Parts: sequence; structure tokens; C-alpha cells
Amino acid sequence: MKKKNIKYGGLLSYRKMCRFYSGFFYRNELVAKYDYYWRIEPDIEFFCEIKYDPFLFVKNTNKKYGFVISVIEIMETVPTLWNAVSDFIEVYDKKYPNYKMKERMKNIKNKDKDGDNYKDDYGNLRFVTDGHGFNGCHFWSNFEIAAFDFFRSKIYSDFFNFLDRKGGFFYERWGDAPIHSIAVSLFLKKNEIHFFGDIGYYHPPVTYCPSFKQNSLCKCDREKSFNYKRKTCLDKLEIKQYL
Repeated sequence: MKKKNIKYGGLLSYRKMCRFYSGFFYRNELVAKYDYYWRIEPDIEFFCEIKYDPFLFVKNTNKKYGFVISVIEIMETVPTLWNAVSDFIEVYDKKYPNYKMKERMKNIKNKDKDGDNYKDDYGNLRFVTDGHGFNGCHFWSNFEIAAFDFFRSKIYSDFFNFLDRKGGFFYERWGDAPIHSIAVSLFLKKNEIHFFGDIGYYHPPVTYCPSFKQNSLCKCDREKSFNYKRKTCLDKLEIKQYL
């Protein structure tokens, strides 16, 4: 990857960070007493007045995962990730029958070509796959407002441990963002996911600027907003809120 000039392709420290945020941050004793977290990184900017408490919002509306930006992964960093996910589904489908993982995968593979007749009533599996592989879509995890109980759940623990044994965090460059996103798409219901479209946000090199209708109290250039300049994955989310 380093020879191909893939970002962070040669960095062991980056791989360790991605593995930490995929399977360990929520276990740290410093956050053990908390129910929710908001991930905030250095060198970011917020552009809008936030007139409400996001933590109270996710608590009162039973949201488990919130995001602002969705992007497409550098596919050279995750060549075998979906193979590992497929193996997990094969092994754990009967242990967790409520999630209907194999059935949902079969349904998405058999959908009409235009996809209009496919509906994932449980989650948002089409966000990450067409049934034949990972499409690269993921929630950019440098902004997350989420419930710890999702990541501390038995199924997420089994999911992470299964993937971790595959070695892709180090032999490839699996990021925490696609790991989180695939888990969210597999294990959360549609109404447990929230797009914080009213929060203007910048993380180098990407800007998200809400429309005036979403939030009139913002100071950012809408023309520079990522979702207008480049392709995002919001259209793959089967929730009216995102359309």
C-alpha cells in the first residue's frame, strides 16, 4: 500500500488506532460509567449553533448511532473485508436469528435490477452492499454520537472478535469507519440511526454545510459542502429523513 501511495498505507500506528476504535474504545474504564459518547477529533470545526442537547436527543428518541458525513472507502484498503463479514454471517446467523442476516443477504441479491422492489425492513443493509460485496459506503467515524450499549453488545463483540482474528487490521488497512458502518447496517433498525443534517462540520479535508432549511444558524459556504461537490452514500439509506 505504501508503494501505491495509499494514505496511511505504511503506518502501523494508524492500523493500531483503527483497531482500537473498532473494538476497544468502549471498553476503556474511563468511559465505563457513560451511556453515550460524541467523538471529537483535533483540527475540526463546527459551523452552526446547536440549539438542543444531542445527547438528550438520542436518548429521548432511542437512537443508537448518529453521523454527519458518509463517504466511500479506499477499496484497496479492504480487499477481503466483505469476505470476512460473509464468513461471520455464515457462522453466526443461527446464533442471532432475530437479525435474519442470511435471509436479508439473499433478498438483497435477488432484488430487481433497479432496486426499487427491495426493502430491508430491519436495517440498512443496502447502504453497504448489493449482496455481492462491500460497496465502500461508510459513515465517517470522526463524527459519531452513539450509544455505548450498541458497541458493548454481545453481537458486536462477536462481530469484532471474528473480524480481528482475520488479521485485516494489520495485513490490510481496515478502518474503524467501515467496521462500524457494516455493524450498524447489520444490527440496528432504521429508526435507531440518525443523520445530524443540521450540524455543520469540517474535518480535513471535508466540509458539510447544512441547507438553510435544515439550520438557518450556520456560517459556512453551502457551495463547498461535500454532499454537493462529491458523491456521498446518503441516497442508499432507506429512511425518509435522508432524502
